[in-house]
Amino acid sequence: MARFDAARLLLERAIAERAFPGGIVEVGTDRDVLWRFGAGTLGMASTALLSQNWDLAGRTFATARTLTSDKAEQAYITAAIRDLSKVHVTAPKE
Repeated sequence: MARFDAARLLLERAIAERAFPGGIVEVGTDRDVLWRFGAGTLGMASTALLSQNWDLAGRTFATARTLTSDKAEQAYITAAIRDLSKVHVTAPKE
C-alpha cells in the first residue's frame, strides 16, 4: 500500500456512500505539496476555493444557501461562509 492509499480509499468510499459529491485531499508542508488527490464532482464553490478565489467562493456559497430549504444545509453553508472570512493566505516561506 502506497503512503497515502488509506486517505484515497477513505475519500473514495465516502463519495460512493454519498456522504458528499466530491472532495480533495492535500497533504504538505509549509514549502511543498507532498500529495494531492481529488475524486467525485465539484461545484462552482469548490472550484473557486481551489483557485483561491475567496470572493467568488463566498458568493457561490451564499447563493447555494438561498436555494435550499433544509435548515441543516443552510447552517452548514453559513458556517462555510464564516470560515471563508477567516482565511489568511500567506506567501510561501523562502
